[in-house]
Amino acid sequence: MKVWMWKLLGAGAALTFTATTFVCGCAGYLRLFTYFGVWDDEGYLLLSLRSFLRGESLYDAIYSQYGPFYYLSMGGVFHALGLNANHDNGRLVSLALWLAASLGVGLILYVLTHNLWLAGGFQLVAFKASLFNMAYEPMHPGGMICLLLVGLAAMPLLLPTRPRLASALQGVLVAALTLIKINVGAFAFLALFLAMVMTYRPLARRRVWGGVGVALFVAAPTALLAANLGAPWAQRYAILVTASALAVALTLVRTGATEDLGAAGLRGALGSAVGATLGVLGLLLLRGTSFGALLHGVLIDPLRHASAFTIPLDLPPWSLSMAFLALATSGVVAVRGFDRWQGRARLVVEGVVRLSVGVALAVTVSGVFLPRPYGFVLVPWAWVAVWKPQGLAEETKPFAVFRRFVPPLAVLQALHAYPVAGSQVQWGAYLLVFVAGLCVVDGARLLAAAFAGKGIDSRQASWLLGRAVALVAAGLILRDVWLPLRHDQRQFANTTQVLFPGSRRIHLPYQQVEQLAWVVRELRANCSTFVSLPGLNSFHLWSELEPPTSWNATAWMFLFDSTQQARIVERIRPLPRLCLLRHEGLSQGWQRGRPLPRGPLVDFLSQDFVRFEERGGYEIWVRAKGGPTG
Repeated sequence: MKVWMWKLLGAGAALTFTATTFVCGCAGYLRLFTYFGVWDDEGYLLLSLRSFLRGESLYDAIYSQYGPFYYLSMGGVFHALGLNANHDNGRLVSLALWLAASLGVGLILYVLTHNLWLAGGFQLVAFKASLFNMAYEPMHPGGMICLLLVGLAAMPLLLPTRPRLASALQGVLVAALTLIKINVGAFAFLALFLAMVMTYRPLARRRVWGGVGVALFVAAPTALLAANLGAPWAQRYAILVTASALAVALTLVRTGATEDLGAAGLRGALGSAVGATLGVLGLLLLRGTSFGALLHGVLIDPLRHASAFTIPLDLPPWSLSMAFLALATSGVVAVRGFDRWQGRARLVVEGVVRLSVGVALAVTVSGVFLPRPYGFVLVPWAWVAVWKPQGLAEETKPFAVFRRFVPPLAVLQALHAYPVAGSQVQWGAYLLVFVAGLCVVDGARLLAAAFAGKGIDSRQASWLLGRAVALVAAGLILRDVWLPLRHDQRQFANTTQVLFPGSRRIHLPYQQVEQLAWVVRELRANCSTFVSLPGLNSFHLWSELEPPTSWNATAWMFLFDSTQQARIVERIRPLPRLCLLRHEGLSQGWQRGRPLPRGPLVDFLSQDFVRFEERGGYEIWVRAKGGPTG
């Protein structure tokens, strides 16, 4: 009978996750294929990946802001599946990454809590958190980063049976994150280091190691934002994340070391991280990248990105008040706990607090009842998930380690939105879905224990309350995911199919398609190739005009230094029928009130070209001597 019940539960779980993933897939497909971001990060990433797949050397011949692991892994996927690097395939792969990440969230919570309703509900919350801006930058490393972070959060599940494997995989995942975006990897490493020194008893007893871990963890926001701390927005940002880090660190110190991971965990993670890093870099060198270009692409250029181009983070005015309230509350709880209340009163108060924090985090991260998601604005309350509920049954080892590792990881990932606070705000908030899930689970267990009795035990009460909370969450998410599907389906059917090469799945408003088609026709008719200001690289794929170099980016005016611009000018100056594609409105958007910086390529495009045609903001410029055929 028990075997039959487990099989039934397994079948129910498989059906639930499959159905939820199908719903998410439908919503994501319609969102991805009914929008085109005119700033065109998508085209830049597709062009660079296409050049990489053709065998060109990364960072020598191909410009990229992102690390080599993105190109090796994404290139491996496209090569293994026989896919061309185009808009249709790129968007399908991006959708698969986001579906895998949200499914991972649901599966991890299911393994930890054994509550299928709650796990399915939070799979929807995770997908809704990414759905808001999924179509803005298809092919962006953000999807891969969130999937790797979910994988890192899953490592505590391996600890009871395969501790060495878990530690080794943690190191590999941290290395992979670092070799996509160095700042994201650094945040993950600091959170892992803090969790390990605060969890491994021999090191926790030597307070110097705990002090080092806490100091590095708390200092990270100020160190990262140091170059911009004179600006009010950077000060608010630093205060928000520093308060969050302090609250989490204070709670970790107060709870002490509860799980012994062993010295092998520290050594294994570090060793595998070094090995994975050397393997990736070595493979890139074998593909033809020079050591100097590799050093610039992986380390030097990312570190100077903040000085080259920044989009400030605009936090809500109430965010700092919320941060100070969360920090003060964590201090009070660390000193006194919930000892003021006894018996059922304590369970009710603590349960309501945890449940409220969990629901608030889920709402702000996913955007339910809000015109847009607020991302990580409530990250200062992540400390609540670190504090183990008192008076309940002993937690399993995976649950206890997960509680002490994932909230610190989520806190520092809030720094992902620096220096560019675009879609990175939501990606930096992604792990807060786990924090929200922990808080909801804890709150449900505490309230169930408080009201258990008369024919219902604590476990049954917890299950019922968890189901109720999950059903409410699922209903709210379905309102924003499933119900709009009918509207999105009508929009998909009533818009115009984009018939450009590699983009036939995309449907856009008729006027936008006509505008893009005009640009493609004029480029084909008048140009042998073109450069664009800012980078509008999708038109290379649509017009099938090869770019003159593989040094392409969106905001290249700020990212390319004089030496890099001079190399491009030397390459393109003698090309016949070379054109310039401009969009003044987009250029001003990248400038954000700043003057366009001087540089050899900027000067060449400003002096040697005259405007030939214009439509809908897109301008085609030709060489000043000789006209369109010159």
